[in-house]
Amino acid sequence: MEFNEIRKEANKKVLEIMQLINTGIDFEYFFDLDSVQYRVKSSESIINKMKKVENDIYNVYDLIGIRYIFHDLNNHKQLKDYIVNNPNFKIVEIKNYLQDGHPEDRNYRALHIRMKYHDFPCEVEFMDVKMAEHVVKTHAEYKNGLLK
Repeated sequence: MEFNEIRKEANKKVLEIMQLINTGIDFEYFFDLDSVQYRVKSSESIINKMKKVENDIYNVYDLIGIRYIFHDLNNHKQLKDYIVNNPNFKIVEIKNYLQDGHPEDRNYRALHIRMKYHDFPCEVEFMDVKMAEHVVKTHAEYKNGLLK
């Protein structure tokens, strides 16, 4: 599959993933949800990341990104458990930055689940509203390595 075809297919997959998550659980898990954001990585970002992962687009762990933003992050656990236990997803890694922060930003508090869905790599993040605001404010500094 060509690069652009993979991106098109990833755009379809992100919607399938969200539909699986959103229709497979009780709405009580979403009672404290502020918003959901999703994206497929830009072509430039994919190319840059591929240089780090042996030029294999299927190893760009965040080719597809989905972010669940809660008012109170303590309410993410049921949704996280549903994703982790869902046979449609192959969990690759769980990165817990909730207590110690991210190595490049000690103020960053979130949970990341890296997984594959039909061979497409996806990263699902859980954070609270305050952290989502922090991410928006510091994204440029993070990308340029200035938060270390």
